[in-house]
Amino acid sequence: MDKKIYILNRILGEETSLFTDETKIRVCHGKSRHEIEFPKTFCNFNYLNHPEEMAGWLQAVLEEKHIRIRRCRFVLDCRQAYLQQIRLPDLSPETREKWIRWESSRYVPFEPGTYRAALLPWEDGTGEGTPEISWQEGEEPGEKLFLLAALPRETVDALTRWADMLQARLTAVTVKEPGGTEMPVNLLPGVEWKQKTVIWGYKGLTAICVAASLVLSAHSAFGWYRQRQALQEISRQLVPYAAVKKEYGEEVQLDRQIREYSKALQTIAEKSVVWVPVLSAVAESLPEDCWLEEIRGKQDGIPEIEIRGCAADLSRSRQFADRLNDSNGFSRARIGESREKNLSQTSRNGDGGAVTSFVLKAGLVPEGKGDAR
Repeated sequence: MDKKIYILNRILGEETSLFTDETKIRVCHGKSRHEIEFPKTFCNFNYLNHPEEMAGWLQAVLEEKHIRIRRCRFVLDCRQAYLQQIRLPDLSPETREKWIRWESSRYVPFEPGTYRAALLPWEDGTGEGTPEISWQEGEEPGEKLFLLAALPRETVDALTRWADMLQARLTAVTVKEPGGTEMPVNLLPGVEWKQKTVIWGYKGLTAICVAASLVLSAHSAFGWYRQRQALQEISRQLVPYAAVKKEYGEEVQLDRQIREYSKALQTIAEKSVVWVPVLSAVAESLPEDCWLEEIRGKQDGIPEIEIRGCAADLSRSRQFADRLNDSNGFSRARIGESREKNLSQTSRNGDGGAVTSFVLKAGLVPEGKGDAR
C-alpha cells in the first residue's frame, strides 16, 4: 500500500467501498467483504428514491456487523448511468474537461446542467454491440475511441444525502463497466480552488482554536493548582492563629454571658425587697402609740411594702407615713385604708377603748438612689 494512502487511512479512517446493483449491496471495509440483500422496497434501484430510509436500514445492518464508516465511495451498476462510445481526435485531459462542458449535451439524453459526465479513453472497444453502451457510427481517420459516462445530478444528490445520514464523508461516485470492471472516473462535482482554500483555511482556524483552547485550559488548570497549593500553605500557617481566634471567641462569648447574668441579677435585686434595712428604717420611723401587725413585700413592677397596724388615733398613722417619706429608703408612703377598731382587752392607751387600724403602702427606693430622691 502507498505510504501516503496508509497515513491518510490512519488519520481519516479507512475508505469503504459500496457496490450496488438491482438486488444487493456489497460492502468492502478493509479486508472484510459483506454482501447484503436489499429489502423488496429498495430493489430495482428504488433505494435512490428513499435515501434516508436506505441509510437507516444500512446503518442498523452495519452496527450488527460492527462496521463504522467514516469515508465511503459508491460504485454504481452500469445500468444506472448513461454510457456511450464516441470517436474523437486525441484530447488532453484539460481539453476533455472543456469538451464535456460544451459538447457533451449533444450526446447525453439529459438537460444541460442536470448531470455529471466524464470522458475517458476506450482502447479495447469491447463495448461495441453491448446494449448498455450506445455506439457512434462512422469513423474518421486519426480519431480515437472514448467512453462518455453521464449520471443524473439527482442521483449524485441522493447518494450524498445517503452518506450524510451514515455520518460518513463521500469521496467518490463511479460506475462499473459492462464487463464488471470499475471505471477510473469520479462523478462527484469538483471543488473550486477558492472553495478548497476556504475549506482548508476554516479547518486550519478550527485546529488553531482547538489548540489555543487546550493550551489555555492547561494554563488555567496549572494556575488553579498553584493557587490551591498557596491556599493550603496559608491555611497551614494560620492554624495557630485559628486556635487563638477560637479561644478569643470563647472569651468574648463568656464575657457576654457574664454581663447578661450580671444585668439579670441586678434587675432581680432591684425588684426584690431587702428586709434588713427596710425593717430597720420602719423601726426608726414608728411613732409612739403605734404598733404593727403585718409587713408584706410586693414585686409587681416597682417593689413596695404593705404595712398593717394600729395607732391610738389617725394622726399617729399619718405621722408614721410622713416619717417613712422622710427616710432615704422609702418613697410615696401613704395610708391605703383606715378604720376604727374596738379592743376586747386592755390596750396600750390604757382606756380599753377604740383604736385606728390602718394599711400603709410605701415604695422602696433602690440602694444608692435615696439621696437623689
